[in-house]
Amino acid sequence: MAGNYFCEHIAPDIQAALQDQQAELAAAGATLVEVEIPLTDFILPIQWGLIAPEAAAYHRDALRRAPQLYGDEVRTLLEACMLVPQNEHAQAQAARIALQTAWRRLFAGIDLLLVPTVPHTAPLHGQDSFVWPDGVEESVVSAYIRLSTPANVLGLPALTVPAGLDRAGLPFGVQLIGRPFDELTVLRAGQLIESRCQTRFDLPRA
Repeated sequence: MAGNYFCEHIAPDIQAALQDQQAELAAAGATLVEVEIPLTDFILPIQWGLIAPEAAAYHRDALRRAPQLYGDEVRTLLEACMLVPQNEHAQAQAARIALQTAWRRLFAGIDLLLVPTVPHTAPLHGQDSFVWPDGVEESVVSAYIRLSTPANVLGLPALTVPAGLDRAGLPFGVQLIGRPFDELTVLRAGQLIESRCQTRFDLPRA
């Protein structure tokens, strides 16, 4: 269980379902411990420091030839990426190494992190942001990538599985993040959560 980052600005229904999943894993024999996610202020900047130059390089020619083929939001984002200095990519790579070292220490004492996949269920049509109870406004795009960024940046095995429905009947999942190359533990825990979710909500099995 994460005591920070993954539990900040999360919809109440998702937070409650996460606690239910924690209880079910404990009932299945898991030992639950709360951990502090290290270097949280660097996670998103590292992601953008890596993605921005790479995305700009990949799309540069196509964007110049046929910008109309890109949606407004994507085109604006890629144009902004082109303004990021190339040396920031090298700095982000170096920072990622430091982040990986900190997360290796984190996983020295645990096998898995059980955290939300997204902080909110699907937004309304045309909705651009979420406003959290403390008044913080977060764009939908930012909200939806925030919790999956650590595993992506660090190259950790991660799996999202169905976890429940919110009060409006919209589905959401929980995310399992494991040690490097320990996909087996992630898949085993995911299978347990998914089977119990199917039983609880009488969902059809694949």
